Amino acid sequence: MEPAQGDNHYSEKLIRLSNLGIAYAKPSLPPQRKTRLEMGLNEDKIIYLNCQSLFKYLPENDDIFPRIAQQVPNSHFIFICHRSEFVTHCFQSRLSQAFNRYGLNWQDYGVMMPQLEQNDYFQLNLLADIYLDNLSWSGGNTTLEAIACQLPVVTCPGEFMRGRHSYAILKRLGITETIATDKNHYIEIAIRLGLDNQWRQTIKDYTKMNIDTVFNDRTSVESLERFYQSVVGEGK
Repeated sequence: MEPAQGDNHYSEKLIRLSNLGIAYAKPSLPPQRKTRLEMGLNEDKIIYLNCQSLFKYLPENDDIFPRIAQQVPNSHFIFICHRSEFVTHCFQSRLSQAFNRYGLNWQDYGVMMPQLEQNDYFQLNLLADIYLDNLSWSGGNTTLEAIACQLPVVTCPGEFMRGRHSYAILKRLGITETIATDKNHYIEIAIRLGLDNQWRQTIKDYTKMNIDTVFNDRTSVESLERFYQSVVGEGK
């Protein structure tokens, strides 16, 4: 998750742990028992799931969604409401303005879903087509949950560690095709995934085949143990 120059981002000494640096338990998924219609979603849409906290989405990136919608006419973007109605209203207003600038109506392409309990949240992941990671402040827990549901993940690594979680997870999975080099490339990947069903399925199949590489990885725990042991040894 840390970039090569990550040592310069801290006043403390950076200790790099193995692989992802975490031992994340593989989520226990419920059976897919709900249909899209039961979740209030349209059956014939390409669903792009955007489930980060709304305060993580920067206004400078609002154009991502209408630019995708222009090329994927049956696209549908799902966001999760914030606990604050005011924050949700402000974000939705931003999206409406962004879509208007591209001659589109936000209401035709997206929905703000209420916060869901865990099982329904997994149902949403299982029913979606594509997970769009946030730029600058990447998903960690949400990305791992999406991958557990075998969702293709689109990401673009940022300058700092906070924007590189999904990048590191995809590298561990061995999936680099959906890692973008910049925002324009990110949009291109998202569009291709929306239009190319066969490619999208290939990414899903590869995710399923390699999914265990990102879960229950104890090597990071062992590297943390070695660090503690070295520090104790120095203290003696």
